[in-house]
Formats: sequence, structure tokens, C-alpha cells
Amino acid sequence: MIKIENISKIGLGTYRMDLRDKENEIALRYALDSGINIIDTAPNYNFGESEHLIGKNIDRHKRDSVFIMSKVGYIQGEDIHLVLK
Repeated sequence: MIKIENISKIGLGTYRMDLRDKENEIALRYALDSGINIIDTAPNYNFGESEHLIGKNIDRHKRDSVFIMSKVGYIQGEDIHLVLK
């Protein structure tokens, strides 16, 4: 796990990012290669697609040096039907 004093001052928000747009993958990798090591996401960002993007693009050996923060509790769109089951 990364120590708090090693977290970058600037982070990357992934609110509108997903795997469908190659530029999102390029931006995420550029951020990581540039020293940004805090990533903000949530399950409802593009219905979970931002989390898929992050998971696909962070190498296992790099994972220990990246702080990923996620949030829960806000349900939107068709996801409400999944929760009500």
C-alpha cells in the first residue's frame, strides 16, 4: 500500500472515462507515467466502465504505488433495478 506522503498532489478523475474511447486509456497511462498516482472513480462513473478502464491499465507491479479512491451510495439510471432485487 502506498504511504500517504507519497501520494501525488494532483490526481486524475475518471468521471466520464471508459474503455470505448482509446483516448481515455492514453490519458490514464500518460497520467501514471507522469507521476500522478491518485485516481478518483466510482461504480456509477459510466456505469462502472471507469473502474474497468483502471483495472485494465494498471499493471500488477505498479498497483502498490497507486492510490485508487472510490465512492458508493449513489445509484443512477437503470442500476436502481439491480439494487431493488
